[in-house]
Amino acid sequence: MSALSDAPIELIALDDPFDGVISARRAGEPRFLFVNGVSDAILAALSRGVDVVVPVDLFEQMRDEFPPDLPSYIKVR
Repeated sequence: MSALSDAPIELIALDDPFDGVISARRAGEPRFLFVNGVSDAILAALSRGVDVVVPVDLFEQMRDEFPPDLPSYIKVR
């Protein structure tokens, strides 16, 4: 598998680049800049067959947006 096909979706910051979105990135996909919430991030990851990586501080800010029992493809680091 290539690095692109394995690259996770990484959530970066809430309300960046503008209110209501989460800045995000994915290696090898330069136009992947943000998601419209956690559900959008999850759908994007599932459609690509990759993980969602969330920094601990962002996860703590948004805990209620995530499923109560995190699926294995959501990684909090």
